[in-house]
Amino acid sequence: AMQQANGGFALWPHGETYDWGSVYAAHFLVEAAKAGGDIPDERRDAALEFLRDLLRRAAPPDADTPLWREDRGRRAYACHVLALAGRPDHGWNARLLETADRLGASARANLASALILSGRPRDAAALLDRAPTVVDVARQTGGNLDSPARDLALELAARVELDPSDPRAAQLALRLSGLRVGGAWHTTQENAVALMALGKYYRARPARPAPYVAALRADGREMPFTHERIFRWAGAPAPRSIVRIENRGPGALLYYARLHGVPSNGRIEEADHGLRVRRQLLDLNGHPLDRARWLQGDAAVVRVVLDPLDNPFDNIVVEDLLPAGLEIENPALATSESTAWVRGRGDWVQHRDLRDDRIILFTGRVVDRREYHYTVRAVTPGRFAWPAIQAAAMYDPSIRSANGAGWLDVVAEEDNR
Repeated sequence: AMQQANGGFALWPHGETYDWGSVYAAHFLVEAAKAGGDIPDERRDAALEFLRDLLRRAAPPDADTPLWREDRGRRAYACHVLALAGRPDHGWNARLLETADRLGASARANLASALILSGRPRDAAALLDRAPTVVDVARQTGGNLDSPARDLALELAARVELDPSDPRAAQLALRLSGLRVGGAWHTTQENAVALMALGKYYRARPARPAPYVAALRADGREMPFTHERIFRWAGAPAPRSIVRIENRGPGALLYYARLHGVPSNGRIEEADHGLRVRRQLLDLNGHPLDRARWLQGDAAVVRVVLDPLDNPFDNIVVEDLLPAGLEIENPALATSESTAWVRGRGDWVQHRDLRDDRIILFTGRVVDRREYHYTVRAVTPGRFAWPAIQAAAMYDPSIRSANGAGWLDVVAEEDNR
């Protein structure tokens, strides 16, 4: 649905083509087709033709600049995907190899994969061996969306393609798994590329692991199991109790554990890390509104203020959850004409998602303070928690802000009398 007439892809409906996202989408269309997915040939071919067009573009003239490195990163990724689809671009493979020492980590890994798939494994091996394994890549909120997990995964996939028995592949797989937080990586891109790379790695391992006999001990119970089936246990251990897994061998036992719950205070940390988001209440004339007690039927304007604090960011998502007693006023209704003064101030928002209980705003590049307004109406009497408004960089969750949790009382008009 996001594919454009030129074969590339946009982040949002009716948006502009996003080059890195277009190569990424083409990559997984090709991977899905190779894995047996039902991918329409014309859509995949259009995506691959977009990659050809990307390689035909004029390159930035100034080498070793951020713009030049980003351009080379996209070209290396395009070469990887074209080679994966059986349509390698030998000319650009060679040109990129000539400047390999100036390429970033993801570009080197993608170029190595392109060379392997194009029948040049020796050149790929030399490229990977002379370049250091990814150590610390600066995370990007836009552009090519560089991140340590993504780039480690790309290198792992290249080394598995080159030599599945290479001990460095096992080291990369371990490091990549160690970057998970709460069982997953930080972004959808990281999860997709990491799972793809780990899938390739484990697919190349011996098909028949050694058998084992094991047991799980919890709350005085012993639950035996073996390698013959996946053992699952879900429970709520007693406070301060210990859950033990005992493997009597001889094979290796792989296990995964997840603990989840609801915070006892029900609130998130309110703080500003790299950017600031605030919520202000206004009356229908734009004057500040400072009250926590509303009459049923009252309307107000919510002003969302986003400030990057002099640090330009791309792809910020703002999520404003509503108390259960409020609902968002449809701007198309006649009753919303009284707030026409707020219109035309949200053009910096690339996409918005209006739901029953929240509004979610997605931005492009934000370089200075921005405002967005929407109207809410009190519909249900009662006392309701008002969650904090939150903002975060979609591709760098460490950049985030939360503020403004509180309470709202909505009373019926007859109760107010």
